[in-house]
Amino acid sequence: MKKNNQQKSILSIIVSYNFIPWIDRCLPSLLGSSQLTDILVVDNASNDDTLASLREQYPQVRVIQNNHNLGFGAANNMGMRIALDEGYDGVLLINQDAWLAPDALQQLVEVSGQHPEYGIVSPIHMTGDGSKLDAGFATYINNEALNTDNSQYSIACCQFINAALWYIPTSVIGKVGLFAPLFYHYGEDKDYVNRLHYHGYQIGYVPTAIGYQILKKIEKNPGLSIGAHYHHERYDGKGYPEGLKGNDIPEIARLIAVADTYDAMTSKRSYRDVLPQQTARNEIEKGVGTQFDPVFAGIMLEMIDDDKEYKMRQF
Repeated sequence: MKKNNQQKSILSIIVSYNFIPWIDRCLPSLLGSSQLTDILVVDNASNDDTLASLREQYPQVRVIQNNHNLGFGAANNMGMRIALDEGYDGVLLINQDAWLAPDALQQLVEVSGQHPEYGIVSPIHMTGDGSKLDAGFATYINNEALNTDNSQYSIACCQFINAALWYIPTSVIGKVGLFAPLFYHYGEDKDYVNRLHYHGYQIGYVPTAIGYQILKKIEKNPGLSIGAHYHHERYDGKGYPEGLKGNDIPEIARLIAVADTYDAMTSKRSYRDVLPQQTARNEIEKGVGTQFDPVFAGIMLEMIDDDKEYKMRQF
């Protein structure tokens, strides 16, 4: 894409794995964006009709076909390297099960230019039907009410937003780097945000920019809101949003932290299949006493060891 005087050159990167259920919502939202963007799909060895559909229905989309699943970070790194090598001004990382309102990307790019202290800018995340905020996003912003009056402010700061919809200037990537290969299975975005903060940048969202994502529904439970709010805390006190440590973290949140990590690794993701049981076990064991409460992590390890046929996973 050639730059004009009004718009920056943007590369939208989608890591795909069996993209078909969402392809006709995700790609048209980018092709119809008021902000011109090139689109790159990095396919992690899909075994459905993803590649055929891209060739036949979306010939304008650039595709990299991997022979095996590289995971989220490494696949996105391929696109980010291209953006750096080819002189793009910024990248949009967008999950294959996400899509944007027509003016959302333009808002992200413009607000990012006005606020260079923000290394990552995100839209708000709505549920797929647009009826409410995504539960995870609501947690990231501490369930605060959104101010959509753009005359009062254009960006709001928070400690973390997941990488389902990130706009990052390439100048920031040049300083912070790519995703760390150490985090192949889980936590790539958390590590990246930690490094972003280390380099003096903030992460924020634009309340008037709208993104959508299809995610699993969570049933209501009296203690769930507390657990959801604090489950990113770490047992060693290095988590967020409040940096609580040990038993100061609510018990339900300490439990959810272990269960959520296990569920993330043993569920199918848009960019990979279920991980091997031993891989999930190793990650839980590695976090005992640092990321996780040793009691709840120990219970989870016992459950994994008892699950000889690996039934605790998504089929």
